[in-house]
Amino acid sequence: MKKYIPFLLIITAVLLSSCLFLFDPTPELFRIKIDSVNAPISLTTNDTLTIKLYGYIGNDTCYWFHHFQSARENYSLYLTAWGIHNVAYRKGCESSQVYLNGQEYRVYPLYSGVFEVNIHQPDGAWLKKTVTVN
Repeated sequence: MKKYIPFLLIITAVLLSSCLFLFDPTPELFRIKIDSVNAPISLTTNDTLTIKLYGYIGNDTCYWFHHFQSARENYSLYLTAWGIHNVAYRKGCESSQVYLNGQEYRVYPLYSGVFEVNIHQPDGAWLKKTVTVN
């Protein structure tokens, strides 16, 4: 039995190191740079405001859109588009330009007046769009 212990230790070490490779490193969240925003110029208080966002996410299939983070005041929306870069699957990622192609965010209810959409950019700047609500 004692002669199998070194062999079992080697097998255990190999299995543990291969498992650590699969789960490390952790995926990285990042702000997506928004190039343009598509939203109506005006709408009514009964409508839902649909905002479409466009931007570049990454250069291979390990990059993708993850979620929106938002905060809302009566006449303002503060929105951040988050992407994820899953480096754990790096060897299996095909080279490809990945874009945020009109990912939609909806806002309801709306109040009469000027509604301001503020998109948080990776460099800390804000991309702004206004919509008139009748």
